[in-house]
Amino acid sequence: MATARKLAHLEFLEVVFLSSSSDDDDSEDEILLSLAIRPSDETPKVRDFVGEIVKLYTDIDFRKHFRVPRNVCDSLIADYESSQFYPKAERGRRPEKTPEEHVLSFLW
Repeated sequence: MATARKLAHLEFLEVVFLSSSSDDDDSEDEILLSLAIRPSDETPKVRDFVGEIVKLYTDIDFRKHFRVPRNVCDSLIADYESSQFYPKAERGRRPEKTPEEHVLSFLW
């Protein structure tokens, strides 16, 4: 998706540069160009963050990030998983979040 957006920006810039002929438009063109080629604001994602990263946290780091001890969080996860509020059936193509992912994202 990011590459499609970049291509659209480049096509737009090409149209702007080819249609512009006056010297007054040069500063506007430079502004548009700088906006088009600036770095993306997209945040890189870590796949399976809970399984790969959070599990490696020490108890001290876990408490710093989630504001509760790990054993309390484990109890909350177990309670949530057995509650009526946890969706147990998949409703779409995307796999459901685990109870751990739900609780940790709520606490974070």
